[in-house]
Amino acid sequence: MSQCGKQEKIPVDVQTFAVAEEMDLNPTVIALNGGEDYELLFTIRQADFEKLKGLEGISFIGHITEAEAGLALVDKGDHEISLKSQGWSSLQ
Repeated sequence: MSQCGKQEKIPVDVQTFAVAEEMDLNPTVIALNGGEDYELLFTIRQADFEKLKGLEGISFIGHITEAEAGLALVDKGDHEISLKSQGWSSLQ
């Protein structure tokens, strides 16, 4: 596996999901790249996973590996989908 997240673990707003489906778009791609709704993304040491896994409001979406492996999203069929930044950056 590369630097990846499991598609079904990424939280997608109910309305975002419905509109994406209606427009025949991938809801996860829309959630990752569009809109003004932000959530805090952070990493933890693997050793700390057990301490945090039961906390409400935290979604564990994947793990980090070596940078050379690239970025990928693992879909519901366990296929890796390459990711690229498509969103707008307010810092540029």
